[in-house]
Amino acid sequence: MAVVVNALGDIFQDGAKIAGMTTADRKGFVSAEQALLMNQYADLITGNTTIAAVFTNARLSVSDLQKVANIASTGMARCIRPVFTMADGDTVYAISLSDGDVQSDVNTIGVLASLVMEKAIARMPSSPARYPMKSISPTFDNLISDTQDQKSAISH
Repeated sequence: MAVVVNALGDIFQDGAKIAGMTTADRKGFVSAEQALLMNQYADLITGNTTIAAVFTNARLSVSDLQKVANIASTGMARCIRPVFTMADGDTVYAISLSDGDVQSDVNTIGVLASLVMEKAIARMPSSPARYPMKSISPTFDNLISDTQDQKSAISH
C-alpha cells in the first residue's frame, strides 16, 4: 500500500487528534469539522487530498477491485475528519499485480487494506521522511503484531 496525505480534515489515532488544522499562532488545534460547518474554510480548499493505492497479488476482477478500494476507504474515514469533502481529492485505487491463480476473498482483502490504511495515515504526521517520499506503510506482519500486542496488553 502507498498513501500520501495532505488532508483538509484532522487526523485521529485511537480517538485522539494527532494532526490537523491549527490555531493562528500554530500552538494548538482547532476542529476542521467545526470550521467547515461554520463556513470558515473557503481559503483552505486548495491542494488538499489523501490518495492511496492498494496492491494485491490476488487475481481479482475490475468490480472486485472497485469493492476492495471502497472497503479500504473506510480506513480513511476512521482517522480523517472530515474526509471525502468537495475540498479534497480523496481517492483509493486497488490494483491486482497477478495474472495467476492466487485466489482470495474480496472482503478479507478490503478489510485488511482498511486496517493498514488507518495505520499508515496515523503514522504520516510523525514520519521523518517527507521528501523524497519513501514508504512508511505498515506491513501486514507489523499490523498483526501490533494487534496481538494490543490484545496482550488488554488481557494482562
